[in-house]
Amino acid sequence: MKTLLRAAATEAGRIVRTPATLLLLVAVPVFYPLAISWLYAADSPVERPAVVVDQDRSAASRELALALDATPGVRVTRFDAPLEEARAALTDGAVELVVLVPDGYARHLLRGERATVRAWSDGANMLTYSVGVGALGDTVSALGRARGEDAWARTLPRARAAARAEPIQADVRVLGTPARAYGDFLVPAVFVIVLQQLVLLGMAFSASATREAGGAPPRGLRGWIGFAVPHAAVQALGIVALALTTRHFGWPLRDLEVWAALAAGYALALLPLGALLASLAQDRASTLAGLLFTSVPSLLLSGYVWPHDQMPAALALLGDALPSTPALEALRRVAYDDGGIAALAPALQHLAALSAIFMALLLVRIAFLHMRGRRAAAAPAV
Repeated sequence: MKTLLRAAATEAGRIVRTPATLLLLVAVPVFYPLAISWLYAADSPVERPAVVVDQDRSAASRELALALDATPGVRVTRFDAPLEEARAALTDGAVELVVLVPDGYARHLLRGERATVRAWSDGANMLTYSVGVGALGDTVSALGRARGEDAWARTLPRARAAARAEPIQADVRVLGTPARAYGDFLVPAVFVIVLQQLVLLGMAFSASATREAGGAPPRGLRGWIGFAVPHAAVQALGIVALALTTRHFGWPLRDLEVWAALAAGYALALLPLGALLASLAQDRASTLAGLLFTSVPSLLLSGYVWPHDQMPAALALLGDALPSTPALEALRRVAYDDGGIAALAPALQHLAALSAIFMALLLVRIAFLHMRGRRAAAAPAV
């Protein structure tokens, strides 16, 4: 016990006396989440600039243009632009959607024929593309449904006319869609990665700084557990900071107790991994570069932004070995649902298994360091 407490006190003092490590441990859980939350506070893209090329110049074409402008996703900046000028504006990035209402649009509608509306959109940005094209699709669908109801209402009651105009109606409720609520989708996932980097970077950075200063790494399992204690305390403060940021900006984590339980299980899996990486760290530059390089891949390998079953088998297996994978999967479940802590059971079991594996690897590493130290001590002096 004395060894553990001594190692904890030594590491806490080292953190306080090393400005770079202290800044890292404070900046990551406090300033980074605030910056990300502020950046995505709008949550979803709205009022995307669009141009309507009205070649029909009829009451029906004006109705379509005004209905499109009334949607929250699109703001029509011009209603009478020439087609070439509108497409040039799209190419230059001045607008994100060009809608062409061709000549004869109203005539086709009056004859009961199908009228076609053409559109051009910049698909380079998934979010703005889906918002603009989605708004146009919703507008055309609503106007078409209304015209169908009016036609059937000449011979049928309005309720039956509506059913004839739209015999099949879909009631779709999408959760966590990046196109309609990008902040809700991305920011909580970034928080999970922030917790990971807080532990791994903090522990490895501190250990490598000690080696650079000529200090000795912790010895034995109790020494490494003591080394991890101050970082666990910093992790707890980071969890509190993220919870406060979540509450302030209104990100979709319904139950902060569930978030705390998930974060605690996540931290317990990360601590032995952090100690293992710290035992391998040699210098701060390579440690910082290596662990910063892992932040984005850990998000991509988790299956949060790309289907897990679409990855190569080796990469999917690597993703399963990262604590961020079960944490992000659980986050997807509890962010919008009210399943409570029971919904975390599969993720917590996965995290517990990873924690046991990382602890076993840490014990192997400690045994290796012990054997190497004994051999070095037994070697004759040169």
